[in-house]
Amino acid sequence: MQFFQMGGLECVITGLMDEFSDFFKERKYARELFTLGIIIMSFSVALINVTPGGIYMFHLFDTYSAGISLLCSALFEAVAVSWFYGLDRFTQDVEAMLGTKPGMYWRICWKFISPSFIVCVVMFGLFYHQPLQYQDYFYPTWAEWVGWGLALSSILMIPLVAIIQIMKTKGTLKEVISLELRNVVE
Repeated sequence: MQFFQMGGLECVITGLMDEFSDFFKERKYARELFTLGIIIMSFSVALINVTPGGIYMFHLFDTYSAGISLLCSALFEAVAVSWFYGLDRFTQDVEAMLGTKPGMYWRICWKFISPSFIVCVVMFGLFYHQPLQYQDYFYPTWAEWVGWGLALSSILMIPLVAIIQIMKTKGTLKEVISLELRNVVE
């Protein structure tokens, strides 16, 4: 289990260091200190789960971080690949990797059925939301707000970064979106 955790931790550290490479490039022991900071922060957050009320925090995190936020991320990915990257280009990529072209069934699923299904599941989850409960304990309203904040912190990053990229690029909205999509593809 520790090997998987180290792999996940290494992905986070490397991704952040690559994104802010100018900051880390010029500082001595930057990677080591940054890794230490991430480990201390991860330990502090995990420490909550071993307290007497830890199972309640774990249940809150598990419910809100793994449910609707993962579905929304999958929806953004499905739409990005099928509609923005292009189904034809994606089909060619799959054919180059596997040696066979995906059938019509898969292409229809990728473009229409999967996004529609995910939207329906998310909508049902929102419309028929039940108060958060662990065994006989009902969570207070503020705890559910914390959970929704946790879920939205990952969901809103995708459109937020897209909006920031569009605002940073000069030109008409149509030109900017076209340019940004070309940059993502290349």
